[in-house]
Amino acid sequence: MNLHWRKPWKYLDEVIAATQTVYEQNSHTIELSEPLRELEQQMNQIKMSILLSQKAVKEAEDRKNELEKNSILPFLRLLRKNYVRY
Repeated sequence: MNLHWRKPWKYLDEVIAATQTVYEQNSHTIELSEPLRELEQQMNQIKMSILLSQKAVKEAEDRKNELEKNSILPFLRLLRKNYVRY
């Protein structure tokens, strides 16, 4: 292979590997070669946004489940209480 093309291919391999890291649910940051630092920062921002979005979705789901539990249980108790009366 022409020596002129080795660096671009190496950079492309780094970016492809880093792309997989973006979607991993962990705190590992992406580290690329010096010429790719701006892309590295952008990819780390994307990863952080994904992690924060996933956390927000989980928290919203947990709140919804807690709200359902807190509103349904008293309603069921009321139904049971009224059913026993009649």
